[in-house]
Amino acid sequence: MKRAGLLTAIFFIFTILGSSLTYAQNLQVENDTYSVYLPLVIQYQPPEPDDYEPDNDWDDASEILSGIPQNHSIYPIGDVDFMTFTLTGNPLQDTYEVVLVTSGPYWYYDTVLQLFDADKIPIESNDDYDPDHLYSKIDLDCGVTESLESGTYFIKVYSGFGVPGYLRDIIPDYNISFTASPCP
Repeated sequence: MKRAGLLTAIFFIFTILGSSLTYAQNLQVENDTYSVYLPLVIQYQPPEPDDYEPDNDWDDASEILSGIPQNHSIYPIGDVDFMTFTLTGNPLQDTYEVVLVTSGPYWYYDTVLQLFDADKIPIESNDDYDPDHLYSKIDLDCGVTESLESGTYFIKVYSGFGVPGYLRDIIPDYNISFTASPCP
């Protein structure tokens, strides 16, 4: 029973800290009457650049299409992903409901999502749209919030943790989806 608890503790520690361990460490696990010392060696493989790199500034923004999710990463520390989309139609009459959502395999990766117009003026920003995880969402509803007119827009995504070098500054895998629907 004690061995199962020890293995569970090691698995939990590896799951939470695994992406930041880059060298051998001694892990001491204490259990009521004895201590166990385990040499823990983890070989860290940094994430590969995603298929949209370089997309680190306005000029290199990758295009995202409505209804087609993309998989990105925030790596190395300080990386920023820029995307762009264009809403077509009559600029004087047509408006669109737009939803942008980041998601991923682990609740503890924190993205910040920002939306800008063609002149790079901020329209909307979101960090942690759900108390159960740290991903982001921007939802511009027809008639409820400000919908968007026809034109070109930019999206900026970056890590929500502000301490450089912190475990979760690197997001090896996140998804972003974008949907646009004409307002009635």
